[in-house]
Amino acid sequence: MPTRRTSIAAALAAAMVAIALTACDKAPDTTAEPSGSATSEDLSAESVRTMLAYTGGKEGTADKTPITIGYVNSEGGPNAFPDYTTQIESAVALVNSKLGGIDGHPIQLKKCLVPGVEEQGQKCAQEFLSDPKVVAVLEGALDTGAQSFHSTLGGKLPVLGMMATSLAGAHDRNAYYLSGGQFGAASLVTYAKEHLKAKSVAMISAAGLPVAVQAATALKNGFRAAGIDVTQATYAPTSTDYVPSITASGAQKADMVLPLVVVPGQCLALAKALQQVPVTAPVVTFNSCLGSAVEKGLGDYPKWTYMSPTVNGDSTDANPETAAQIKAYQEWFTPLRPTVTTAASGVQSLQLTLTLAKLLQGSGDTVTAQTSAASFKSFTEPVFLGSPRIAFGANPAFPAVGSLANRFYTYEGKDTWKDATGGQWVVPAIPRS
Repeated sequence: MPTRRTSIAAALAAAMVAIALTACDKAPDTTAEPSGSATSEDLSAESVRTMLAYTGGKEGTADKTPITIGYVNSEGGPNAFPDYTTQIESAVALVNSKLGGIDGHPIQLKKCLVPGVEEQGQKCAQEFLSDPKVVAVLEGALDTGAQSFHSTLGGKLPVLGMMATSLAGAHDRNAYYLSGGQFGAASLVTYAKEHLKAKSVAMISAAGLPVAVQAATALKNGFRAAGIDVTQATYAPTSTDYVPSITASGAQKADMVLPLVVVPGQCLALAKALQQVPVTAPVVTFNSCLGSAVEKGLGDYPKWTYMSPTVNGDSTDANPETAAQIKAYQEWFTPLRPTVTTAASGVQSLQLTLTLAKLLQGSGDTVTAQTSAASFKSFTEPVFLGSPRIAFGANPAFPAVGSLANRFYTYEGKDTWKDATGGQWVVPAIPRS
């Protein structure tokens, strides 16, 4: 029987995913095409070796028959995520041109984009199932259409994703997500208690949105269960003045300020309001505030602490292996940076593509949907710039999620980051069974 703490986590995860996907600003209806891909000119020999050490491939161009991998992503309508497509196409080109593909076989993406229409999710699943060459599916970020996509796929093809953005995905018996994303939001409670030693939290959330109310309630329950006092204030979703909400939350006296904001407009308004209110406590929020719109609107990112399901690709790290991976990532991502709006998504796109190559390595000549699924399911090793341990099926609330761990990074201005937990991954204090 699920424990109360597990139920809190499930409620929080569902609400935070809904906030992230349904409260988003309308995205452009066009799909950004990659401006280029990482090549031998972009990557140093050292970085190529770093990536090969992870994938297990052999340096060189993949020139055997292609291996077809489906790719599904929300794109071309509201709540679109074209950055993932731009980045994954570039990462695939890198794997094929420099990392030897999969046992010499290049990855060939069969793309199907979902433009905010539920029925398109079903059509994408049917398209993949009808093509005998498709042996697995990569999932970017699937918003509307996730339910029909996963139910129609019916576990017949394995899905490898960077993070689950729907309960349908988190419950898919043949889906495998490298990180929890918003499903790991309860890490905020652990961080407040164990790293900030907070006794009180000021929480600011949207009023009138059922998902926001649910998320705030779940978080309040989590903080209180950890012995932390919570004062909550709300703001109207259309408001541009957050000063009254910050004041009402008791932020001036709290040990931690937690704004539940996930879109650029909210992040901008909150940051401007905090410049008017004398708050000294650390502000902790999601890395979805790290986007070009926020940076341009303020002249720099807010000096807050950001929760991330991956290592921060713009930071430094004391671990030599992680530092080498950061260097390789930065060399790959630099040519793409001007074309994308959310820098944090770059790490996820690269790690997903490299992990696909790693898991199918050794079966390229005979790879099938069944062998792909077996490789995905048995994966437990550290992820490139990701969680040090993966365990699919370990959490009954979200069996497709391999890790709920998160990192926390504090931005100090002028492109300088501080690891807020000294290299430790923060795991929600929730029983796995």
